[in-house]
Amino acid sequence: MENRTKLFKLRKLISLFIIFAVFISMSLISFGADIKISIDGKNVEFTASSGSPFIDSANRTQVPLRVTMENAGCTVLWDSETRTAIVKKDSTVVKVPIGESYILVNGVLKANDTVAVIKSDRTYLPIRAVLEAFGADVSWNDAERTVVVKMKNQSQQDTGSQYAYKIETVNGKNTYKGYTIGDCHYEKLVFTNPNAALSRINSYMSGKCSEFINDSGDAFYEYGTWDIDSGNVNNFPYYCTSDIEDVYISDKYISILAKTSWYCGGVSNTDFYGCTFDVSTGNPVTVVDLYNGDAAKASADVKGKSLQHIYADPDSFFDSAEETIQSYSPYNYNFYYDSSLYVFYNTYEISFGACGPQIVKVF
Repeated sequence: MENRTKLFKLRKLISLFIIFAVFISMSLISFGADIKISIDGKNVEFTASSGSPFIDSANRTQVPLRVTMENAGCTVLWDSETRTAIVKKDSTVVKVPIGESYILVNGVLKANDTVAVIKSDRTYLPIRAVLEAFGADVSWNDAERTVVVKMKNQSQQDTGSQYAYKIETVNGKNTYKGYTIGDCHYEKLVFTNPNAALSRINSYMSGKCSEFINDSGDAFYEYGTWDIDSGNVNNFPYYCTSDIEDVYISDKYISILAKTSWYCGGVSNTDFYGCTFDVSTGNPVTVVDLYNGDAAKASADVKGKSLQHIYADPDSFFDSAEETIQSYSPYNYNFYYDSSLYVFYNTYEISFGACGPQIVKVF
């Protein structure tokens, strides 16, 4: 009898320990283990009344809607009839329906891999999907458990310097047999008072625009016409876009960061690319140029940082990721430079589609 009593107490103790462990684990997941949100260098202050960020079942960061978006300079409204959050800034309106795996950006549907939710009478939204709709650059600092947000300058125009520029939007084909397929456009940087070097950059960017509209844009249009001809228009509207995220200008370099996004037939994708030029000549430069021609040093630094990036979370990358990184020439990296160097590995290049593009800060 004594042994049975001891066994019962031991089982009870183990059960209590398991319940406690599960509770602690769920608490860490639900509340994001003190996740912080930094917008343009300033941390968002979360209180008991505002709510706090948490990680949802899709491993995405959800944040309290109002306090986060107001810190990003947005106006927040709520449509109780349709249970939709409405976020506005400048000319952009983002609608976030509760429980739906998409958002609407100026009326254009963009698929998302998680949903907005109501938790403890507060609305939470997936931070990356919504902030990127406003042109923000969203990244994750694992060491500080911080979502780092850099908001886009919505005006995207510099008129007060020798490098005055504007952003022109070039639209591709998007209607067929009376149907609107969706949004197809390319944002093109144009220097408005160009010297010979800036004229060369203008020409280069015009070529990138034509390439996007004629290749990606035509494929987008072809997919749309196939669906219309087959009577399948349930997945509309599609989108195929390239938007300028940032422009960096120094005494030596001009660097342009762009994001391309597409959605067709239920599948979506987002990638980044950079174009960097020599100010004095207007010619494109490579990562090796940033290292004053030292290709060995450039290669060692980029590969070293890239390998550190995949080793930090190996389950998110292909088994071949290391081999792919080692095979790249330092002259062919996809990168952006703003006094720091960022190298991009786009979707499916070294990681699974759900992980999206990978951004590695080299220095």
